[in-house]
Amino acid sequence: GDEPLEPVSDIYYPIIDQLDQVRISQNDTEVVGFLAMSIYWRDLIKDIQSGGSEGIIIVFDSPCVVFTYEIFGPNVIFKGEGDQHNPNFNDMEKSSPLLDLGNFSSQGTSSYTGIPVSSDYCPITVRVYPSDHMWSMYGTRNPVYFTVAAVLIFAFTSAIFLVYDHCVERRQRNVVNKAVQSKLSVGLLEKLVQERTRKLEISSQRYQEANRKVRRNSDLQLRHFACMSHEIRTPLNCILGMSSVLLESELDPTQRESM
Repeated sequence: GDEPLEPVSDIYYPIIDQLDQVRISQNDTEVVGFLAMSIYWRDLIKDIQSGGSEGIIIVFDSPCVVFTYEIFGPNVIFKGEGDQHNPNFNDMEKSSPLLDLGNFSSQGTSSYTGIPVSSDYCPITVRVYPSDHMWSMYGTRNPVYFTVAAVLIFAFTSAIFLVYDHCVERRQRNVVNKAVQSKLSVGLLEKLVQERTRKLEISSQRYQEANRKVRRNSDLQLRHFACMSHEIRTPLNCILGMSSVLLESELDPTQRESM
């Protein structure tokens, strides 16, 4: 199921006759055999990213051959021979010679111990680009539209905030005005109530004074009438008594008629 053009590395490692020696020395060592293996390049670059890191194009570029891989998380797909990345992503290119990557990966803790590698024979440069799939997920083709939309949303939100702030300020101003008016109305009402109370007190005092005068005059009249009744009743009783006595005596007709 492998692609016929997919690159494969054939590795031949010499087996020497001295088990305690790692480096190959042409003076005191003898090669007794070779260890041969074939490794697909996709096996060397798979599992270098975790799941979710999708859409990376890797191009192995050399004077001899160029081939392209696409990485989807831990999985690798061989896209074919040649540089198949999207030219629109040239400004996002990250590249490095393969030998430099080998030195970087070792970080000075180990070194190559086999046959010396020649950098003159098909030196390979690794170039990395985003894929169309990554661009469709994380990129935007219309940054101006999104910028305008963001500006419009910000302007709309700011307008709503300003309108709300104006409404709140106007409401507070109305509340303050109504409070002032209410205070003035309460003060005016208190003044009117005090004035009305004062007038009622004055009227009540006048009515009480007039009532006292009426009662005093009435008492004086009653006393006057009592005195007059006494003064009149006494002489009248005398006259009536005397008249009764004379009428009971023997009087001639002329005298009786006069009585």
